[in-house]
Amino acid sequence: MKKRKKKQDVFSRLAAFAKAIKTNKPSQQDMMDEVRLMHFRVRPMQGDLGSVDLSDTRFIEALWSLGKLDELYQSEICDYPKKQRDIFFEYMSSMHANYARMLQDDFAALTPEEVLGSDGPEAIEIEIFRQLPDRSRLN
Repeated sequence: MKKRKKKQDVFSRLAAFAKAIKTNKPSQQDMMDEVRLMHFRVRPMQGDLGSVDLSDTRFIEALWSLGKLDELYQSEICDYPKKQRDIFFEYMSSMHANYARMLQDDFAALTPEEVLGSDGPEAIEIEIFRQLPDRSRLN
């Protein structure tokens, strides 16, 4: 019975996270502030990123959601035995793919007017990563 309860615990934690992300979103400004504190870096791999509005509501929301997903991963990963960790990893992979798709859809939906100074849609490829503070400098 304990294993079943623990599995329900994993599922209940993940369900609570998904519900919180969807229903307890802060205001756009608070989301932007939180994203800044998450230390995300956006690096252009192809195209001119300077012509894209990175303060777009959908873009900020996707970054915020990815940051919250990373926080969940960092805080929960050690709490589960191997079998439950596999479930957790599968869920995290699925959520990561959903948010990545959301970002891709946002960039694919850009109109020429949104890509400033562009005559037509330009291929833009970006890398988003989280820059963590160097712990050796903190000591």
